[in-house]
This record gives sequence, structure tokens and C-alpha cells, in this order.
Amino acid sequence: MSRFKRFTKAAVPFISLAAGLAQADAGRYEMTSYTHGAGSEELLAGQYEAAIEAASGRSARSSDDRLIASTNLCVAHTMQGDFDAAREACALALKLARAADVVGGRLPRPSTATAKALSNLGVLNAISGNADAAERNFRTAARIGAWDGASRNLARFAAAGPALPRVARSED
Repeated sequence: MSRFKRFTKAAVPFISLAAGLAQADAGRYEMTSYTHGAGSEELLAGQYEAAIEAASGRSARSSDDRLIASTNLCVAHTMQGDFDAAREACALALKLARAADVVGGRLPRPSTATAKALSNLGVLNAISGNADAAERNFRTAARIGAWDGASRNLARFAAAGPALPRVARSED
């Protein structure tokens, strides 16, 4: 089983940014994180503060480990509504993803890391009110074509504009 996993709608219940908000799952964006890495179990459990602590406190040995930690921080901070911290983590994740895709890393498919990081940044931009940047992020991620979630997020954005994110898991 790959160490890198994509959260999608099939495997776990969806987690919304604001608990108790009644909104159809179809209107929510998808954020991608990595399992078997810093903060992954906590993210799956919806324990964002614990995920942040786990991903922040771990000393990353490799660039892939730093990518995992920064991506998980991006998701956790976004889900908590801490957009400044999320933006910093998402920017680092995107930088590391681009580098990982260039050298190949241990990622399952070329360009998936960059597409996922761009889509996550798009979600952050969409729900924090930066619609122009969100659309650019989603379009660029979808153009890469390495992860279907980017196209789904772009379609949701085009249909409804900003919506709440969800976290789910798959076997990619």
C-alpha cells in the first residue's frame, strides 16, 4: 500500500469546516492530504488541533516528509478556519510539490502532488473570499490532469462559488 493517499469522497465520512452546518455534500470542495504521515490520523478523525501539533512537531527527514507535513498542515488549518496559517502551509506544500514532481520523488504519478497542492490552495482561496485566485488555482490544477478532484473542485466553484471543504480518503 502506498504511503501517499488521497482523500476522496468514497472512503470516510465528510468533515465540514463548520460543524452542524446543513449543506449538501455535493456543494463542498475536496481537500487532499496524505495518510501515513505527520498528522494524518488526526485529520481523518477531524481532530485538527492535534493534526497541527503532530505535523508541526515532527522533524521531517526528507523532502517527501516535508511535503506530507505541509500538506496536512494546509488542510488542518483550512478546516479550522485559520486562513493565514493555512496560506503559509499551502504555499510551502505547493513549492515542495513542484520540486517533488520534477524529480519524481516517491509519489505514485508525476504531477499529482502539484495538482493536489494547487487544488488545496484553490479551496483555501475560495472559502477565504479570493475568488479570482481560487479559479486560477483550480483551472491550473485541472489542466495538469493528474488528479480528478481538481476538476470536481473547478466544477463546484463554477456552479456555486465558495462552499465548505470536506475531507475524505481514497486509495490513490
